[in-house]
Amino acid sequence: MSGVDPNQQIDLPVAYVRLLKKGLETYSKTSAGELYTFGWDLGEGRFENCPMHEEPLKLVPFPAREKVVAALNENFDSPYRLSV
Repeated sequence: MSGVDPNQQIDLPVAYVRLLKKGLETYSKTSAGELYTFGWDLGEGRFENCPMHEEPLKLVPFPAREKVVAALNENFDSPYRLSV
């Protein structure tokens, strides 16, 4: 790639990543792109989100989780299935 500034070679992929990020952020604000996580109410109006963005269904105790996921899938109108 003679005659091309090395900095210009990096700008193009960075631009694509920025566009992808912006698109994902926009999509996540729609009902189809909703994601859920959990956090902790620390009182006095303070709330701490889970820093690992864990799956909220992991809060369901393990022995009951399979039944809960099965019940959710039964009423889930989508070609996809929930799993934890």
